[in-house]
Amino acid sequence: DDIPHQLSPTFSYEPVHLALHSLCHLLTKTVPLLFLASHQDLSSYTEQRPANIGTSHRTIAYIFDSVHEGCGTTEALVNDWDNCVEKALELATNCDCGDMGCPRCLTEIGCPESNDGLSKLLGMWLLEQIANSP
Repeated sequence: DDIPHQLSPTFSYEPVHLALHSLCHLLTKTVPLLFLASHQDLSSYTEQRPANIGTSHRTIAYIFDSVHEGCGTTEALVNDWDNCVEKALELATNCDCGDMGCPRCLTEIGCPESNDGLSKLLGMWLLEQIANSP
């Protein structure tokens, strides 16, 4: 009961789900900064799927064009992956909202998960890991 409302998802979601959902949102926010597209041209969904018998559940994140029949924005993001990761990290780091996230850097109108289970800090950490991987 003492956990602030903004932090409660951190304790009710599986950590990998939090990280991937946050990563997807942070990446989506870079679209208008890099391409002639809107951040609303993309959407994402994160889910836990049962793995094979004897293994733990695995979390999968999807990023996809939200425009009917596609518009190529997901393809552009994938083709310019390193730049998108760098720009997402820069945007989140320089946003003046602090560590909570805001509509400019993290939350999305129309998020299928209602923006539940997001952590700006965890998403930024994952972006840093991706940016520093060989």
